[in-house]
Amino acid sequence: MAGNKKRIGLDQPDGHTLGKIDDVLAWLVEAEQDNYVKPDEFTVDMAAKKMVAAGLQVSDAALRCKLSRMAKSGQLTSRMIRLNGKITSVYKRVTG
Repeated sequence: MAGNKKRIGLDQPDGHTLGKIDDVLAWLVEAEQDNYVKPDEFTVDMAAKKMVAAGLQVSDAALRCKLSRMAKSGQLTSRMIRLNGKITSVYKRVTG
């Protein structure tokens, strides 16, 4: 019957719950404000359109693979953003 002992205070809030919620929501708002393609960044779709305009034929899958390899080798940096309701990778050329 030791399992029936009352444990008072285990699931009680510590008094700072609202402050913690406000901190998390402020962080979320700040993260969403950086959710756009910056002038020096591009997406796979933007790169594919540029290549088609230049007369090169490349599939989105092949371009995605190439950009991913370039990011892994350090030629590009990438980050994830939400663009038109979809999670999208944006790439930036590493300079210097």
